[in-house]
Amino acid sequence: MPRSETAKIVKKVVNDFVNKNPSFIGAKVIFSRNRRTDSLSVKEYLNEAVALKSDFPDFMCGFDLVGQEDLGKTLQDFLPELLSKTGSMDYFFHSGETNWYGTISDENLFDAILMRPKRIGHGYALNKHPLLGDLIKQLDICIEVNPLSNQILNLVKDLRNHPAAYFIANNYPMVISSDDPGFWGATPLSHDFYITFLEIASAHSDLKLLKQLAMNSIQYSCMSPKEKDVAFQKWRSSWNRWIKD
Repeated sequence: MPRSETAKIVKKVVNDFVNKNPSFIGAKVIFSRNRRTDSLSVKEYLNEAVALKSDFPDFMCGFDLVGQEDLGKTLQDFLPELLSKTGSMDYFFHSGETNWYGTISDENLFDAILMRPKRIGHGYALNKHPLLGDLIKQLDICIEVNPLSNQILNLVKDLRNHPAAYFIANNYPMVISSDDPGFWGATPLSHDFYITFLEIASAHSDLKLLKQLAMNSIQYSCMSPKEKDVAFQKWRSSWNRWIKD
């Protein structure tokens, strides 16, 4: 089935769910392909992503290359192809998902940030590059933190040592995400939020941190400003009701 037909079906499912559940904000799709491929394939993927973005401008967010960086194929391998679409495609790059320091894997963060993505997926190695951390803050690029995934994939054993503690302490733009939670039976977002608050955040943290992380999820989403206004209204109503109850 052509991906355009798949996109139509998924969009219809989302719209039907929103109509039946008015408090649900909605969903959008990032076109993601595995990085273990060649330049010609990435060029074709990007062309397809641009076409889908044109056909579904309110549903398709942007483009990402996923997969383990330690196995090779960083963004540097595809710079000509990626740079050719910077004006017509938003990027959400998986970068720095590694424990290594001074390798193509952690230094993949340099190329990712220079291409001004909307978000950085994982960014686990970011605390080893203070200058990049400063750029993240200046450019307001959000880090997607995936604590359970990082632990299960053996990047960290004790989540008290997760670099997200550093991100929180230094007020980096970040959101809590779930990376393939179905593989390990986790509830999307709920378990990752719980672990973040219980093990990563400061012992002095309280509802203010949870509130800020929830607001970040909307602020750094790929919704339009108008969609974000509606989302914040729905969320504030839900938050106030939860606090009251």
